[in-house]
Amino acid sequence: MNLFQKMIASAFFNGYSLSFNYIKDDGSKKRRVLRTISDITYNDDSDILVCGCIDGDDIQPYRKFFLDNMSDPQVFKKIDPADLDS
Repeated sequence: MNLFQKMIASAFFNGYSLSFNYIKDDGSKKRRVLRTISDITYNDDSDILVCGCIDGDDIQPYRKFFLDNMSDPQVFKKIDPADLDS
């Protein structure tokens, strides 16, 4: 397992958020944030998909992203504000 895959797995198993660049079919790149990763699955063509709720306004839409189109990941741990007071 490479570092990128370890970062995805860490976010998935620990409930962390994930920020990454996503390359669309037209070659354009967009920075995306998955607030939660709900599952990692395969499609019918055996491509790995990372699925979860993206950063949005009031609605947290569910999206699927091809792992091969993701780059420059950053994992963010959620901090409980109650932990900051101690």
